[in-house]
Amino acid sequence: MNLAEREAELIEIFEWIEDETDRYVQIMDYGKRLPEFPEESRIEQNEVKGCQSKVWLTYKFDNGKLNLQADSNTAITKG
Repeated sequence: MNLAEREAELIEIFEWIEDETDRYVQIMDYGKRLPEFPEESRIEQNEVKGCQSKVWLTYKFDNGKLNLQADSNTAITKG
């Protein structure tokens, strides 16, 4: 599945969910499915400044693709 197809799928899912609380639950569920964020990457250099939550973001280029990995101390932000 390419990025445009995944985007269209997510839009369809969230349009189908009418209840706002259920949308938050869906977002938090996505966060639970993320790969484990390495503890050694939770450093100030990787911290996203200006957020109320703690958010860490790392990236690397691999075979012409940009790979992002992120984590947060709150479930909604993580999702």
